[in-house]
Order: sequence, then structure tokens, then C-alpha cells
Amino acid sequence: MTEAITNNPVTTTQTPKGYAFSALLEEILTVVSLPEDLIRCVFAVALSIKLNLSPSLWFMLVGVPSSAKTDIVSLLRPLDFVYFLDSMTLNPFASGYKATGNNKTYDLLPELDGKCFVCKDYTTIFSLNEETTKKLLGELVSIYDGEFSKFSPTRGYISYKTSFSHLGCITPAALNQHHRYLNIIGPRFIFYRIPALSAERRQTGFTIAWSPVNRKVALKDLAEKVKSFFDTLLATQPAVFEINDDKSKSRLEQLSLFMAKSRGIVILQKSSFTDESGKDVTYYDVVDKQIEEPWRSLGQLKSLAVALALLDGRTSVSDYDLNILQHIVNSSMPAERADALEYFVDHSDVTAKDMSDIVGKSVRTCQRLLKELESLGIITAESGWKVAKHYSLHTDFKFIQPVPIKSIDTSEFMSHFIPKKPVTEFSDDELEGVPDLIKTDLEQYPTMTDMLKQKYLNLANEIGNESKKRGLHTEALSIQDQLWIGKNVQDSS
Repeated sequence: MTEAITNNPVTTTQTPKGYAFSALLEEILTVVSLPEDLIRCVFAVALSIKLNLSPSLWFMLVGVPSSAKTDIVSLLRPLDFVYFLDSMTLNPFASGYKATGNNKTYDLLPELDGKCFVCKDYTTIFSLNEETTKKLLGELVSIYDGEFSKFSPTRGYISYKTSFSHLGCITPAALNQHHRYLNIIGPRFIFYRIPALSAERRQTGFTIAWSPVNRKVALKDLAEKVKSFFDTLLATQPAVFEINDDKSKSRLEQLSLFMAKSRGIVILQKSSFTDESGKDVTYYDVVDKQIEEPWRSLGQLKSLAVALALLDGRTSVSDYDLNILQHIVNSSMPAERADALEYFVDHSDVTAKDMSDIVGKSVRTCQRLLKELESLGIITAESGWKVAKHYSLHTDFKFIQPVPIKSIDTSEFMSHFIPKKPVTEFSDDELEGVPDLIKTDLEQYPTMTDMLKQKYLNLANEIGNESKKRGLHTEALSIQDQLWIGKNVQDSS
């Protein structure tokens, strides 16, 4: 496994007064039992269109029925830049029908420009007849690139330039049953597969279900709070920042390369021969493969990383963001491949028979999956004197492991003590008052992240230096002493 990523320094924040995403998140989690990082992703995708990020983010939530997918995207309904549809029918984007008399023709595409398009039921779309589904998804491929043109015998030439972010919901069964459609839309969407409920989340869900609170009323109230949150955030006009630190850039490059390879198309042909003992041996030959370049993947991951950071008022990417992106990368490949790769977390020198015994798939299925992953350059094979091929992760992708995404330390993004201007511009009263604002937080030192500790130290140092220049007395030095004592206590425990 690769070296653990250290926290990236945060030098500024754009957190306005009244901005309380962490408080809103806590309220949402009292009504839905969903991973915190999924909620952040949904909000970040909605925010991304207002940031004019390129490429646009198209995000698919993959979860079993009754997993609160619809609940979380429905919280965005009150936003004036969200366009909400339950599903889509034939020719929704640019109809070929010509208006006659009182019968008007409406095209969906111009309605979506500059908005976040939410379609809560892709399962219905994937259940349409094959030709209709392929046509619809084929149009989405063209639309993703920002321009869509078609010719209709009744309306003639129709062309639209449009850009929008997109949220869709689908069940794993529908997605896996129609996996061939992924070859059409796969590279345009990034996916989030909602993990199976842990015992803790299941118990939380039961607690929510038994709550006397009217769920419908609670969701409606939350939706209004979501609107208030976005109104407050967008009023500050958050500025898109560049990702400049080398560690984050390197990690994003690794993830984008892996995502491009893992979404590749492999066409295999099954063959067999009879060995010396008269036993039939089956193997797979690669007929063709197609692996996209990593540029689209990198753009998607960069856009989401920036949106996730700005959602918290940050101007740099954190470890937490990168761990979320890794889960998305793992979710964006075909489910069978993800299952196969998960086996490599605790195993090396893997054979198809080894994998079959553990993951519950047939040996032939495991052979096929391992051959796909080998041809994509994600794993390497070694046979030599061994009868069965032995596989291991390619050295470039040793870092790809399922990452436990822990709840973010919301204290890291508390804003009441972070200066909105340089310390040199503080008044004398502010210089003397700021230390009092942060003293109470020092009691939580053992639970602080390294990033937050460094913020305290830097701020205390700046206040102390500026106070000395002005001949003022502040408690900045004592704050530094308390931080140092706290560090020693923690290190020795």
C-alpha cells in the first residue's frame, strides 16, 4: 500500500458568517441513514454547476431499493437552479415533433442549461425497450460534450449548446442487468455505490424509523434549510481554486489513470484445449480492448474535489476528499471487477480457484475477470512452472484499496477563530480578543487533526509577533505553550 497521504495545508478559508454545513449535515443524518460522504457528494455536484467547473459532473447514485437515494436528492427540489424529473421518455432533449395549432413542442435541453438536472429513477429508463434506451443514452453522450445537434424531417436542423450537472439514481440490479449500457455512458458518469448497511448504520436506521417525528414534514423542513444553506453559500461567491500541492496532484493522477483503465472495454473469446491427461482446459483470449486516456477522469475528479472543498469553505483538497474520490473510482468500474479487486486487499499471488472459493463465483467467471483485469494492466500474471496463473496487483496500483471513509472532523473547519483578513490589518481590540475565542477549543486538543493544530500555532504566532510590534499584551504565547503541552501529552499517551 502506498504511503499515507498527509494533510494538505489550509492557509485561508471563505467561510461566511452563518455558514453551517456541518450543522445541516447533522440534521440530515437524523432523518436518513446514509454515508456522510455520499451526502457531501450530492451537494457538491449540485454546487458544481454554479462554480462553472469543467468538465460537468454527472453523478449516479447506485443503491438498493429503500436506501434513501430519492430522499437525499429530493432535498435539492427547492433550489431554483435544480431541474427535477422523476424519469424520462422518448426524445426528451430535442423532439422531432413540429408544433401544430395549439399543440406546442417542448425541448428539455434548453431548460437544463446552467442547472443541476436530477433524475431520480434511471431504473425505469434502463427498463425501456433496448432501442429506446440506447437512443436516449447515446444522446446523453453527445450532450455531455456541451453541444447537441440533430435533424428532423418535420423540424429540420436543431442544435443546442448547453452545460449542466446531473444526478441520477438507479438500483444495482438494474445497472448490472443492463451492464452493456455502461459501455455507452460509463466514462461520462461517475458512480457512488452505497455500501451495504453496517450494524451501526442499520441500528441508526431503526432509530430513525421509530422516531415519532413525521418523516414527510422533517424532509420538507430539511429541504428549506438546504435552500437557505445554498443561498448563504452562493451569496459569498466562492472562488474556484487551483490544486497546487504535489501530493494531491500525484494522487489525483494515480486515481484518474486507474479509473480510466478500470472502465475500459475488454472483448474476450473463450477457447479450450485437451491437456495430456485428456482433461478439457478452458482459457480466454483477448479479441480487442479499449482504454480511454485519463484526461476525462482527471477532469471529473478535479471538479468534484474542488466542489467538495468549497462546500466546507476550504481552498485546498484534504485527505478526506481524496478518500471519497477513491471510493468513487472503485464504484465507477463494473461491479464484478470491483468485487474481484477487493479480493487483492488481503491476498497476493492469487489464482482463479483461490478467488472462486472466497467470493462465491465460478472458477470460469473468476478466470474471465482476472483476464480482463490483466489485459487492462491493473494486475499482472505469472505462470512459469505453475499450471495455474498467479496474479497480483500491478505495482502502479498497489495503493488501490477499499478506504474506510471516516466522518470528517468538523472542528477542522470551524470558522469563528479563522481570520478573514491578514493579522496585520487587525485592530488592537481584535488582536487582544481573538485568543479568547480559541482558548476554549484547546480542551479538545487530543481530537484535533494535524491541520487544525497547525492553524492554531500559526495564528498564535502571527498574533504574538504583531502584538509585540504594537507593544500589546496578548495570550498568544500561552496558547502556544498549551498547544505544545497538549502535543507532548498526546505523544506520550
